[in-house]
Amino acid sequence: YADSEMNHDIEILPDGSIAYTKWEKAPTAFANRVRGGFNQFPDIYTNGIVVVNRNKEIVWEWNMYEHFDAARYPLNAFTPRSDWAHVNSLRYIADNPISHTPAYLISIRHLNATALIDIETGDIIWESPSNTFGMQHDATLLENGNVLVFDNGMFKTWPRPGFLSSVTEFDPVANKVVWTYEGGGTPIERTFFNSSIMGGAQRLAN
Repeated sequence: YADSEMNHDIEILPDGSIAYTKWEKAPTAFANRVRGGFNQFPDIYTNGIVVVNRNKEIVWEWNMYEHFDAARYPLNAFTPRSDWAHVNSLRYIADNPISHTPAYLISIRHLNATALIDIETGDIIWESPSNTFGMQHDATLLENGNVLVFDNGMFKTWPRPGFLSSVTEFDPVANKVVWTYEGGGTPIERTFFNSSIMGGAQRLAN
């Protein structure tokens, strides 16, 4: 199975189907509400999620432009308007900690946000508060119901010199950070841990 707009991540679902992220051209009404950023290409793209079964049939679709208001998420001056959201990770959650229904957890890099999408309704049932993350990657749900991300730390509080990356555990019910790892105890160690465009984190059994 191939889709020329597929990008970044896939997830194998319990029934063997495949969920994946893709780029989708934004309708004019949505594109006109995009704020900030710089013009790289004339068209503006958002992201969608597609589920395809083993018979290569599309059985579920979702797109951002029907569920997000572009005007609520102004882009910083260093982010291309053409890649408005840049979803870079996708995880299936059988029992999400907010509504306890099946959901998808996504990391939305250019909006500095993570979100839970209810699979039955398509509604956004939770998103991380503003300025919690900065251009993050690899959002996963831990057994305790918290969200773990690699927070690249870019543009979190702008303007400021440089950036500092961290692994961050976030409680979506209490809406607060409960644990971080920043690479070490000294400024030099933290600087070596920095990553501007990549990164991931995995909670081990111990």
